[in-house]
Amino acid sequence: MLSSAVAKLKVAVGIMVVLATLIGGAYFIGMNQKSGEVSAANKLSAELQQQVKALNSGNQVLNAKDSLHRSLVELDKRNFGTANSYVREAEAFLREVNPNDAGLAEDKLQAAQKAVEATNLIVVQDVGSHRADILALVSQLDKLVSKE
Repeated sequence: MLSSAVAKLKVAVGIMVVLATLIGGAYFIGMNQKSGEVSAANKLSAELQQQVKALNSGNQVLNAKDSLHRSLVELDKRNFGTANSYVREAEAFLREVNPNDAGLAEDKLQAAQKAVEATNLIVVQDVGSHRADILALVSQLDKLVSKE
């Protein structure tokens, strides 16, 4: 009887060892899969963060263009102070653009920033020259973001 009990005990211990090995293996496989999923999620998150940065920088250029267009409207109304305020607003938007994030040429961005910064709308009878200056700035921003 004793040898039969020992044999049963050995079988039970053997079964427990096999079960523990299977459970451990399943746990290891599951953790490896989860690690791979986490790694893929982290990679996707980094890519999405880069896309968000690019979109934010591109949006700042569009906001600058919008401000310059508003400046044109104010020029037509002969509101030179308000028109200048919109030019300064465009300048602030362009300062927030990171050329690396947006995939823009840094030299072209700096040239546009300097051109907007140098623009000062003074009171004149004929606003045609100011309109031409603002339209040239808008064109410069268009060329900055065009992919051609």
